[in-house]
Amino acid sequence: MQFWVIILFAVVLLRNSLGSAVGTGAFGLSGWETAALALGPLAALALGTHLVLLGAWRLLDRTGSMRALALADRMVTVGRAGVVALHAFNILVLGWLDLVRESIGDLVLVDEALGVAPPLAAIAAMWWSFYPIDRALREAAQMRRFDTGQPVYPVPSRGAYLWSNLRHSVLLTAVPMTLVVGWIETFELVLRRAGDWGGTHPSSWRPVAALARWVHEPGVHEWVTTGGHLVGIAAVFLLGPLAMRMVWDTVPLGAGPMRDRLESMCGRTRVGVRELLVWRTHGSMVNGAVMGLVAPVRYVLLTDALLDSLPERQVEAVMAHELAHVRRRHIPWLAGVMFAGFSAVALLADWAARLVPWPSAGAAASAADIALGAGSLAVVLVGFGYASRRFEWQADAFAAQHLAGDSPTVTHEAVEAMAGALESVARLNHIPRRKFTWRHGSIAQRQQKLRALVGLPVDDLPIDREVRRIKLVAVVVLALSVGVGVVQGLG
Repeated sequence: MQFWVIILFAVVLLRNSLGSAVGTGAFGLSGWETAALALGPLAALALGTHLVLLGAWRLLDRTGSMRALALADRMVTVGRAGVVALHAFNILVLGWLDLVRESIGDLVLVDEALGVAPPLAAIAAMWWSFYPIDRALREAAQMRRFDTGQPVYPVPSRGAYLWSNLRHSVLLTAVPMTLVVGWIETFELVLRRAGDWGGTHPSSWRPVAALARWVHEPGVHEWVTTGGHLVGIAAVFLLGPLAMRMVWDTVPLGAGPMRDRLESMCGRTRVGVRELLVWRTHGSMVNGAVMGLVAPVRYVLLTDALLDSLPERQVEAVMAHELAHVRRRHIPWLAGVMFAGFSAVALLADWAARLVPWPSAGAAASAADIALGAGSLAVVLVGFGYASRRFEWQADAFAAQHLAGDSPTVTHEAVEAMAGALESVARLNHIPRRKFTWRHGSIAQRQQKLRALVGLPVDDLPIDREVRRIKLVAVVVLALSVGVGVVQGLG
């Protein structure tokens, strides 16, 4: 879900970067007609998805066929992809965000919130439609828990189910993305106001006004804007965990053998954390997560269902996987991969523009800017997914390395503990083992990668070498981008 939310906000950021390249009335439509054309297909897609999910639920209820569940899962995936595609068309071609701004003004965050509200509402409607299927799966899982003596959680109401999904799936990405968009818009607004004020300053403020005018000099303005954006983004990602802890339902993990064991793991892996948290999902999710770039604001979260359902060895494997993301610095490196992707597209576009005349005005210029922006986003998403999946494989391998203890090679028992944890996560979350996800790949593929590690030296694994190559490519691309920017600035 985070993948789709990132694209929703990225489309808005792309629209903002195009300036006046897009506007309402591109098809000669009135405001009401534009709104109807923007919102109508989203509503129709949500309704079509509801009808398919309703049929799948009835088939599941009548026959118990897993094909009905597979159909529902595919329909939700297709529905979300359709929502994102319609959102991109509405924002970049139809001019939905421009219509919002013409109606209420360019208010910080308000217009962007209204811009992404329709697709988010359509996605929420799909969760609403999926609830009967989720309820049937929960009730079946409850019977199994009764039989095995495991904890049983009450089945949430439809409203509680919808709120839980919005809170734990959408807000995870929407909160930091909203903060980033708000910072960028506020910074640019302040920069524009400073430039206007610099031309009409009182004489006593002459040095400050000179500085305000200087930051708008050609070449300087671009660097100041980029630097300001990066500072804000860094602050959001640095302090974001403090906000996310309040957004999610979390409590500190209580004292006891399990907490002592997990804290010992943090010490052995040299990963500082502020707190170990129980992520209360009321049994709806078996998962773990780590948030925070630095120890004073870093939290490790393990869901209640994970702690209640998995054996201690598998809990330790999940914990080691999460600590691996910190130890291997996956979060900042993923950000580096994203910046490298944008830099690579910018370098290629600059090189192409020197060979092929680039349109400077009119519909051709708008189409070219949109194509360049969409191409940049596609390259970044492909590179992000490629790197993210390999970082997950490395985190799995790190867990096996940790569980192997003092053994010089990866042991069969260590691999099976991590592979078993993945199996438990898939089974308890009702995730097909072969289902592919953009950031993590499939459970089956991750288990296959793990089992190929048995007998290999713990300090020389193939996935570690592959990740080092990814990081090297990102560094080279970023260095080239900075070098070209410096040369152009000096020129």
